[in-house]
Amino acid sequence: GVWSQKAPDVATDSLTSTGDAIDTGTLAYSFLETEAGIGLTFVADYRGTTVAVDEDNGNLYRGTIDLTVNWNDDGLGGGSLSSSITDLRGVSGTSAYLQHDDKDVRTIFFSPIDVAVAGTFGSETATVDIGYRNGQQEAGISSTGALQGVFVGDSHNEGPLGVLGRWRIPEVSFQGSFGADLQP
Repeated sequence: GVWSQKAPDVATDSLTSTGDAIDTGTLAYSFLETEAGIGLTFVADYRGTTVAVDEDNGNLYRGTIDLTVNWNDDGLGGGSLSSSITDLRGVSGTSAYLQHDDKDVRTIFFSPIDVAVAGTFGSETATVDIGYRNGQQEAGISSTGALQGVFVGDSHNEGPLGVLGRWRIPEVSFQGSFGADLQP
C-alpha cells in the first residue's frame, strides 16, 4: 500500500496553506513465506497491481505491474528480473495519469535486477526508462531507481506463486508498492 498525509506547519483553521508538509510512505506484506527459486531453469511471468504516491504533492495512483524472471539455476538458485509498470492513474488527489516532465507516463521500466538465492531481489541502482503516452521514450532517466521484493508461496514445480515489493525513483519523487501473481 501507499499513503500520504498533509501536516500543517502551523495550527490554523485551514490545512491548505502553502507551507504544509507532505508525509508519504509505502508498505508490502504477505502472510505467505518467502520462497526461493532453487532448481528452476525457465522464464516465469508475474502480473499484478501497483499503487504509487507522488511525494511532491501526495497524489495517489494505481496501475499494473509485470515482472519477468529468468530463473537460471546454477545449483544455488537465483536469476534475473525485469519489470514494467503501466498506466498509473490517479485515485486520490487527481484522476490524471502520472506525469514526468509535463508528459503523461505510459510505462516505467526497471532493469536489470538480480534475484538472490533466498528468493529476494533488489537493486538500488536499477536503470529506469520511461515511455510516454504520446509515444516518446526517455532512456535512463534515473541511475538510482530502486526495486526490491520477495517471492512468496510454493507451487513446487512452477516457481513461487507470487511476488511483492516496493519501488522508488528518487530523482522524480515517485515511490510505490506492488503485488503480483504467477501467470500460467
